[in-house]
Amino acid sequence: MKRYAWLLSVMGVLAVGLWLSAAAWAGDGDCPGGSCGDDTVSAIGDDGPPPCCQDNDAAATDPTAVAADVKTDAEAKLADKAKEAAKPAPALTVARLGQPAPNFLLVDQAGQPHRLSDYRGKTVVLEWVNWGCPFIQRHLAAGTAQALVEKYKDKNVVWLAINSTRNSTAAENKATADKFKLNYAVLDDHRGRVGRMFAARHTPDVRIIDAKGVLAYTGGLDNDPKGDMSDRVNYVDLALTALTGGQSVAVPETKAYGCGVHYQPVGQFTLADQAGKSVSLTDYAGKVVVLEWTNWDCPFVQAHLRAETTSKLAAKYAGQGVVWLMVNSTNYATADANKAAVEKFHLPTVLDDHAGEVGRLYGARTTPDVFVLDANGAIAYEGAIDDNPMGRKDKSTNYVAQALDELLGDKGVSVKETRPYGCSVKYAKKTASVPVGQ
Repeated sequence: MKRYAWLLSVMGVLAVGLWLSAAAWAGDGDCPGGSCGDDTVSAIGDDGPPPCCQDNDAAATDPTAVAADVKTDAEAKLADKAKEAAKPAPALTVARLGQPAPNFLLVDQAGQPHRLSDYRGKTVVLEWVNWGCPFIQRHLAAGTAQALVEKYKDKNVVWLAINSTRNSTAAENKATADKFKLNYAVLDDHRGRVGRMFAARHTPDVRIIDAKGVLAYTGGLDNDPKGDMSDRVNYVDLALTALTGGQSVAVPETKAYGCGVHYQPVGQFTLADQAGKSVSLTDYAGKVVVLEWTNWDCPFVQAHLRAETTSKLAAKYAGQGVVWLMVNSTNYATADANKAAVEKFHLPTVLDDHAGEVGRLYGARTTPDVFVLDANGAIAYEGAIDDNPMGRKDKSTNYVAQALDELLGDKGVSVKETRPYGCSVKYAKKTASVPVGQ
């Protein structure tokens, strides 16, 4: 028997090794290998791999319970996780002026794929278009983009039009390209992912990426929205002249004009409020809407309730036309509990999503978790209410208020995404059917 002891030992070590390998491969739930893939945003095929998961084990801890003087390893880990939760999520897919442009992959009117990284070493112009927009139609007839493409064709400049219009098709892009004899590719972004990534708000709207891959210009084609100026300034021409001449862009940012980008709306839904009244997101078309996920038993939510965070913000922006909807996706949530919370804390409308379908539709992860929708129904901001999960900062940044101020001031939202903190959403394991739109 002793002569087999070494073999049994080896087999035991191998078994443990295989178990550890399997655990590592399982990673964090839906995250393959526990991590994200590359940073390329693709609009080809389905919605791609699942987003990276967040460890919310520490989220259910009362924020006031973690003492400043941490005495145990467990408390130290909780404190570290709370600090980590306060950090904004890495903005890998948000274009920022003066920073490397995020990569993407889109298909043109001939079915050919284009990856931004394929053009490293060249100056790339991205122009947002919508064939039904009068401003775009005027520029097409005038040959604005065609003339610029011809002028810079021997100077290592690539021009890519991007159509982020919902329901747009490659066939429509091809028909327009053929009609106007466009000498550049038109990329299909009907899901709007790349448009939102570059914060395109108008058609036309232009982004120029220099040969090093850095976003060097953002804004309009020119300063002539009516097309009747004899002394118009073509901002794109000036920027390309500078970049192809080895100079920096003198005016890197201008205000774009044109039609709004008709993005595909985010998930529509219909839910009952605390009084049993049916509420649909479509009821607020054309308005800025805040969706805040909540759970009355969550210590983080309770801390914000005591601080009157939501009630004060909702009241402040209601006068500016902003609609604030709280969503309770807790599996045991009831209309009575929602009504009691509204009355006790003077809250705005609370919607019952105990089946969890709307929460899952938006990918809500924590309570609180906030989504700010712009007047076009696109997500302008998502993440934490602020950067103060433990409630101990004397001065904190309220990301939601900041996003609303920028939206209402007709500015682009500077911080589009942060990492939400709080308790994990207590979803139902089996969801019942609720009227969720497409």
